[in-house]
Amino acid sequence: MLALPVRRTAVYFTKFFYVLLFLALVQGLVLLGVLVDGLVFLHIQAPIPRAMLNKGFIGGWIATLPLATLQLWVSNSSIYAPMYPWAQPMLAMLPGHQGTLNITTETAMTITIAGIVFIIGGWLHFTRRDIRA
Repeated sequence: MLALPVRRTAVYFTKFFYVLLFLALVQGLVLLGVLVDGLVFLHIQAPIPRAMLNKGFIGGWIATLPLATLQLWVSNSSIYAPMYPWAQPMLAMLPGHQGTLNITTETAMTITIAGIVFIIGGWLHFTRRDIRA
């Protein structure tokens, strides 16, 4: 795509626009799920707190922006993209690699090392933290 006569800025911000659009769509689905759960499954009869739900929808969408921009930045890097933890499931699903699970050696190493580091880090953090009421 970058070989086409399109400015990289246009490509980057088009991708960013679509990420924002899909994040808003997901937020809308969460909002719809909350409403369906409350009305259909829990049979809540109270008035719908529209202002609170709208604030949560917009606030949640805005709160995703730093993570979306970080992922967009890293995904455009040939150095960091394969090591980015959120990219590993997508890389593992790509067809065409040799081996048992279509996982390259680099992806397998990243998954293994990241998994060990995250397990040990989470375990150490959990076992050493203070108990607070």
